[in-house]
Amino acid sequence: MLPNLGNIATPYWGTTQPSDHGTIPSMGNRLRALRDGRGWTLDQAADAMGMSRSGYIKLERGERKLTDVHIDKATQIYGVQPSDVLPEHTVEIIGLAGAGPDGSVLFALGDQNFGEVPAPAGASENAKALEVKGTSMYGLANDGWLLFYDERTEPRDEHLGEPCVCWLPDGRVLVKVPQRGRSRGLFDLESTNAPTMHDVAVDLMALITDIKPRRAAQKFIRRNPDAAVKDVAVGR
Repeated sequence: MLPNLGNIATPYWGTTQPSDHGTIPSMGNRLRALRDGRGWTLDQAADAMGMSRSGYIKLERGERKLTDVHIDKATQIYGVQPSDVLPEHTVEIIGLAGAGPDGSVLFALGDQNFGEVPAPAGASENAKALEVKGTSMYGLANDGWLLFYDERTEPRDEHLGEPCVCWLPDGRVLVKVPQRGRSRGLFDLESTNAPTMHDVAVDLMALITDIKPRRAAQKFIRRNPDAAVKDVAVGR
């Protein structure tokens, strides 16, 4: 039986609307740069966005949450993509979770990646993302969702009972919920729809820090068609 995964089991960005459409937490945005590029005053930008001047000022300053409705409106009036409205800090999608043998992660080799996406709130410069492929993680993350992780370390108590990316000595990389195994230094790796792997050695673990559902993920992913990923590896 998997533990209660709390908020991460019903992921969304924000605190007021638990759905794929969602709300992006208060954070930086590029509305000021877009407005300056047009040479608009605050009043002109507010009118174009269909907002009050005070409401727009809070939005531009990051004091008001930026919803998909705001982003869609900004893309229309400025003629840009949704990703152009969000902060410049992006996270590379470096692997496909659930696409390899036994549901393992396939990583792009070299400097290649599967695209990039705006960083979630609080993400460090070292944050990475995995794009879920298939149904091997159904119940935690579905096909097309994004999993964000940050620091990779040796297994710690903080990893236990939490969804993690796990690097195994045999080269596989799996997304599992680790628990203590029967022997010292070994772990039981739980999954929502696969048998538990008992007494497994794990070299490194990284907490999954954010999950972005398919609808939002596919909307904001920037693909690079001129540098398609050709080579992948099971472990990295």
